[in-house]
Amino acid sequence: MVNPDGGIEMQVTPPKELQVGRILEVTFDVVERNAVAAVIFIVGLVVVNSAIGYFGVDYSSFVQMIGKQFIAALIGIVAAFLLLVSMLRDAGFLRGAADEMFLPYVGLSILAGLGVIVGFFLIIFPGLYLMARWAPAPSILLSQRKGVIDSMKESWERTGGNEFSIILVVLILVVLQFGVGFAVTSTFDPSSIVGIVIAQLVATGTSVVSTAMGVALYKLLVVDRDGGVGKTFD
Repeated sequence: MVNPDGGIEMQVTPPKELQVGRILEVTFDVVERNAVAAVIFIVGLVVVNSAIGYFGVDYSSFVQMIGKQFIAALIGIVAAFLLLVSMLRDAGFLRGAADEMFLPYVGLSILAGLGVIVGFFLIIFPGLYLMARWAPAPSILLSQRKGVIDSMKESWERTGGNEFSIILVVLILVVLQFGVGFAVTSTFDPSSIVGIVIAQLVATGTSVVSTAMGVALYKLLVVDRDGGVGKTFD
């Protein structure tokens, strides 16, 4: 199709039969294939974030609280980038160095994250919807080395028609994390190291599954549809 500027506009027709079970199947296959990287990610972030949470529980000044959150966010985004690179490389979707894509990855994470946060303030569902539509965006960014906006646009196009299935999977992860978080805060004192560790275990475990889901959706909605090359997922 020719757009008004005279260029060729890509038309994406995503498959309509994508099921929740298939998304979960491929997602957990990605996790299983990257079990070592997932364990390192979980253990490393649980130790670091638990220490930050435990020793910073009495921080009361604005500067201290911002500093604590910034350090945790910086470590988390570096760890998430390395985990995603490992998963994409294992699947055969990423070749060559990925270092130069770190800053675009940070930009995409911030931009998508802000959109999701605003969406959650708008009675929650818009946040879930945006999470679903942009889930494959980081994998598109790294694998195809596209720009931040182009990656988000393609993610939006590719997930069209499958929003409901993806939202259900996202909802499972969100409910699990918030449910356990509520149980922990109701059971343990904010300064309890046990409560902090449990909350961090759930948060990092959810992050692993969420990252794997993005890779799974990239496979199902991009690689499989376009006949790309990658490893076979059972």
